[in-house]
Amino acid sequence: MSVRCGTIAGRCAGRPDLQAQIQAMLRAHEGARSALDVSPVVTASLQAGARIGAYEIVDALGAGGMDI
Repeated sequence: MSVRCGTIAGRCAGRPDLQAQIQAMLRAHEGARSALDVSPVVTASLQAGARIGAYEIVDALGAGGMDI
């Protein structure tokens, strides 16, 4: 992130509040997991109420397709 910090510092000159906010968003993005990181085998067995990152399984949309 050091290369980005130099770029951010230059773009946010005189706005330390903006620079801190952008850096916090970048750190959060780098640490975030994607729903795509979960194995399809695991997602096939999820039930209502289960969570994947910030998302919650509410109900099934449909059934069918290929079995794994």
